[in-house]
Amino acid sequence: MNNAFRIREFIRYKLKAQSEYKIHSPFAYDFYTKVVISKQKLPECLLEVEKIRKECLRLPEKIAVTDLGTGAGIKPAERKIQDIMRRYSNSKKDAFLLYRMVKYLKPSQILELGTSLGISTMYLSMADKQIPVTTIEACTQTAELARKNFEKLSLPVNLILGDLNQILIPTLKKTGVPELVFFDGNHTKEATLQYFDACLQFINERSVFVFDDIYWSPGMKEAWEIIISHPEVKTSIDLYRLGIVFFDKKIAKQHFVLKY
Repeated sequence: MNNAFRIREFIRYKLKAQSEYKIHSPFAYDFYTKVVISKQKLPECLLEVEKIRKECLRLPEKIAVTDLGTGAGIKPAERKIQDIMRRYSNSKKDAFLLYRMVKYLKPSQILELGTSLGISTMYLSMADKQIPVTTIEACTQTAELARKNFEKLSLPVNLILGDLNQILIPTLKKTGVPELVFFDGNHTKEATLQYFDACLQFINERSVFVFDDIYWSPGMKEAWEIIISHPEVKTSIDLYRLGIVFFDKKIAKQHFVLKY
């Protein structure tokens, strides 16, 4: 991760980010005001997820990590559970936004690419346990810890173990149209675009893609710029940490950089 790059891009984002008063699209205005900047307090059910986060942050035990993402071949084979939670799990702010998105959009199915210890997965599933959630994770021991976390809250999550490069298309063919996809599996330009193109084959007009860490690196920024310029993407929202794209053809193509 290039810290200087991220700091520079964050400054640019802060200078460009606008408030709801600059949004002239009724759809984007409603989504932004009712979901992104909602004043909703964290529901009690999510306090249980945050309790699991705190428990993991206290675990010094190490597990063997299979890293197929940006750190492959660089990061150590063993990592402390507390470090995995601290470095690779979504913040409460971002995870709560995913929860509110599910509540607002009511997708028929949810697909998450990259489970880690399952914090964001639990937020997605807690929003509506009737909505099927499928999450894919490459690391066996990380996936096992996530599975135990899901069991603590009796969440009906379908956790699939495997390399996204090999199992994403077969998973999509089996699960069908994913109306909400959270991309958090591999923070490289090539992988992000590959997964985007794969999921694009299965969308409908209600589908929404959420990308984590769109300014993780110059490559991720390039991937984000390619994605928002794609003809299938109609509305895109840049929140710096997260990028959100919509495919409803009834909406004129627009891009927003908004305060978050």
